Amino acid sequence: MSNYARYSSLGFQMIAAILLGVLGGIWLDKLLHSSPWLTLLGTLLGVALSMYIVIKEATRKP
Repeated sequence: MSNYARYSSLGFQMIAAILLGVLGGIWLDKLLHSSPWLTLLGTLLGVALSMYIVIKEATRKP
């Protein structure tokens, strides 16, 4: 059961990291009038952060 909780929380962390990057990029684009570049950058950073979270969790010993 602990593996189930461990990996289900990993999915929520990935979604949160990507969503934070996208929403942060949209907010910065509106603020700086640089659409769509900061949204794209935020999305890429969110995906990179979520991959880092997955790799860190996968290499962690139980």
